Amino acid sequence: MINIQLIKIGHNDLLNSQNLINKRNSSSIFKFNENELVASNANFLNKVELTIHDDELSSININEKTDFNIGIINRPLDGNYFSRPINKKFIVVSTYDFDTLELHEGISVENYFLRFVYAFSIIYQAYNGLNPQANEIMQDNITGCLFDKATLKKQIATFFKNPHISIAVKHTLSGKTIDAKIISTVENEIKKLKISWYYKYADLMKKNPITATIIIFITSLLLQELGGNFLYDWINGQLCK
Repeated sequence: MINIQLIKIGHNDLLNSQNLINKRNSSSIFKFNENELVASNANFLNKVELTIHDDELSSININEKTDFNIGIINRPLDGNYFSRPINKKFIVVSTYDFDTLELHEGISVENYFLRFVYAFSIIYQAYNGLNPQANEIMQDNITGCLFDKATLKKQIATFFKNPHISIAVKHTLSGKTIDAKIISTVENEIKKLKISWYYKYADLMKKNPITATIIIFITSLLLQELGGNFLYDWINGQLCK
């Protein structure tokens, strides 16, 4: 079980990190420490420039006694990435501009954050820490794999439509000192992050209202026909008794 320390960096209205801590026993791969840390030495948040750089984040005090630390910040990071590994024991995830994430209605900030937790948990196990060598498992093709090189919001949204670990990544990880059960367990758990049918349909309504209307019409006819047949059979059954 990987022990993870949450570190809150500045004010963040989007993510309730306590909700994550309260659910720390829901995964068989990792758990969060009971209390989050608050970055007390983050004076760089007061600067005029909005972007927070790696050298500034490296000044934050982390918990050395835990396996690794995850900082949560609502500011853009270097290169406008979603996450940045600062060193072998510290990664920072940004929730900046989350409201523009495609299909965000079906993607909670907590699930968005957990997507990174799962990815870095595997990296930690396979590469003995948050090692830059893990870049070898990152994929250029955006298919919904946990290790897609998503650089745009719409690309990262693809993960929540089809969360999985690709065959290519599994092949690479098979050569590492990591228990194969961890890979299969993570793949099963990330399926819980998948957006529901309701939000998929809501997105279809926005993009293709005519197609969605036709689907509703056909579905209602089928349900009416099935419901009518069932009611007719039930009445006949009662009368024949």
